[in-house]
Amino acid sequence: MRVTRALERGFTSGREKLFGTLALFATALVGAQVASGPLRAAFHAALDPYPASRELLGGGGVDLLAELGLHQPGLFGGAFGAFLPALLGAAALSLFFGAGLYASAARPAAEEEKAAIWRTFWALAARNVLPMALVVLLNLLAWGLVSVLVFLPLVGVAMRLKDATDPGALWNLFCVELCAAWVLFGLYRASSGFGRAWYALAGGNPAKAFLRGFAFSLRTSPVTAPLTWLFAAIRIALLALAVKAAPGHVSAGAAVATFLFLEAAFFSGAFLRVAEIRTQVAYLALKREAPAAVPAPPPSSVPDQPAEAPTLSSTSL
Repeated sequence: MRVTRALERGFTSGREKLFGTLALFATALVGAQVASGPLRAAFHAALDPYPASRELLGGGGVDLLAELGLHQPGLFGGAFGAFLPALLGAAALSLFFGAGLYASAARPAAEEEKAAIWRTFWALAARNVLPMALVVLLNLLAWGLVSVLVFLPLVGVAMRLKDATDPGALWNLFCVELCAAWVLFGLYRASSGFGRAWYALAGGNPAKAFLRGFAFSLRTSPVTAPLTWLFAAIRIALLALAVKAAPGHVSAGAAVATFLFLEAAFFSGAFLRVAEIRTQVAYLALKREAPAAVPAPPPSSVPDQPAEAPTLSSTSL
């Protein structure tokens, strides 16, 4: 079965699987540290002088945060000022490492095992990052337009229901919107992934790779969409499990334990992302290598000739 073989290659084969996992994990770790530095400094400067801030350590004191937001509006701007640059930097690094992972996964296993990882990975990433970034951008534009067309009627219904006395109608509409967003997210991730996988396998024009990946993901959506949702759901579940398992009280040991739980979740998520990339490339390669069905020859238009009657000779008597 192609899906089983693709998953096997995604999870088991390739020396660059571990290298890619470490690269994506380091990207998330550095981005989180860059974003959390100003946040931590701003809140320490604002809350440490107040004895009431100790309630925040026990999970309370939300009214103090609300008061700070009203009376010190510049606090949150300074605290989250590095969030957007850190997010953009992490996204750029993820695109770079993703280009290397897609390109390396498209090579034959024997060639990948013999290659020098430190040289080939950087070369493949640098060579493919711009075309694959264009594939991602085209997918963002296409699925952004689809999302607008999907949610416009829902927005109209929400405007009509804003004065409704029954809050259940708005809640049901919100559930519909959430389900639609989840479906569109899965289709976008599959289309973007298979577009880059197509470019890694065939090269050529990035716009053509986008169209091929877009069409392939829609045509095989009964298989590819559940795979995408499965990988995303496992990553979200791992992060939620790490947050749930983290200690509830604040102390030096609990802070270290919380950090380790979260980093384990981030590392597992990076491993799953690499496995997803390799699975997409393997599944697309298997589908492209599948032999096309040979059509049966058309029936002959020449009428059947009657069999010749045997002739008798003197020797046969």
